[in-house]
Amino acid sequence: MARVVGPVTWFAVAWTALLAVVALSGVDERPLQTAARLVGMPLWFLAVHLALTAATPVCDHLHRRLGTGAVALWVAPVVVVDVLARGTGAAWVGWANFAFVWMVAHQAGWAWRAGALAPRRSAATTAGIGLAALVLLTTRFGYPVAMVGLAGEASNTSPPTLALVAVGALQVGLLALARPRLQVLLERPGPWRIVIAANGIAVTAFLWHLSALCLAVVTVLRLGWFPTPAPGAAAWWALRPVWVVVLVLFTAPLVALFARVELRGPVLRPVLTRRGAAGRTGSAVVAFVAGCTLVALEGLPVVGHGAGSVAGVVALVAARRLLLAPPRSPR
Repeated sequence: MARVVGPVTWFAVAWTALLAVVALSGVDERPLQTAARLVGMPLWFLAVHLALTAATPVCDHLHRRLGTGAVALWVAPVVVVDVLARGTGAAWVGWANFAFVWMVAHQAGWAWRAGALAPRRSAATTAGIGLAALVLLTTRFGYPVAMVGLAGEASNTSPPTLALVAVGALQVGLLALARPRLQVLLERPGPWRIVIAANGIAVTAFLWHLSALCLAVVTVLRLGWFPTPAPGAAAWWALRPVWVVVLVLFTAPLVALFARVELRGPVLRPVLTRRGAAGRTGSAVVAFVAGCTLVALEGLPVVGHGAGSVAGVVALVAARRLLLAPPRSPR
């Protein structure tokens, strides 16, 4: 948790300051509000991630009691929530699956670590069940085909649905099939160093990749420097690799600038008792999850707008102060 909280807080504060400066300079607020919502959107994932991390003792206990059957324990409420949300028209019920769907994925980590998917037959069966369920849900039961939809489109992530569980089973099964060869590859020092280096800046890259997208859209697309064929056309697909390269070129400087926050490592605040540590960490989890959720829903604050956005940033700063020692001066 400490590794995530520091970079997220710096991200939120940096963007809040930038938006304030630009807004006070008299720039049109509409594109600023769009950018503020877009760059803050990925924080929903970190809210879920930290909540699941806090639930690790629960998942560990269930795995010790039920083994791989603990995964099915979380699938059952996903089905119930989907039936209620889709059958009664009470769409708000579906938001409960932000907990249950991602708990399925989190609990599956224990099955993976225990080697339950090591036999090729088990891996192939898992992938096959996931694929069959996905086809059935999207063709017979009306689930959206898009796992991540665009604005105004139905998707399986807002809120999460049983279709995401099927996709997860398919992906985990395929990865388990590839695992033996991947392990041989990663026993070589070169590829393993690449994995370690990428993991060291993973949080920073995740936080800033949509900021790079905003910059690329404003400069490259708005100024007409890049062709914009109709989405899905042959030319559009042919240009996707080039567009990825453009986004990497915009992302790399941001990662280079802010990665030092992640790379220098967090320093936890000292506590005198076990109870004090538990209380402080629990408070930090609540503050962090609330802050990420508010920013993901409301966006980052723009001058004159968004009390919820301001509250979200304040909650993130509070989580950092609860968990981490005062920042050291960068060298």
